[in-house]
Amino acid sequence: MVPVSFDDRELEMVTHASAIALKWKRDDVIFRKGRAVIPSD
Repeated sequence: MVPVSFDDRELEMVTHASAIALKWKRDDVIFRKGRAVIPSD
């Protein structure tokens, strides 16, 4: 539930920040999985 005090612009910024954080987390997981696949010489 979103607090009523949040206006649309604030809510949009928070949502956008959350989306960016999720993307970074996903990319980080993919990056680590990709590195894990590469055999270490």
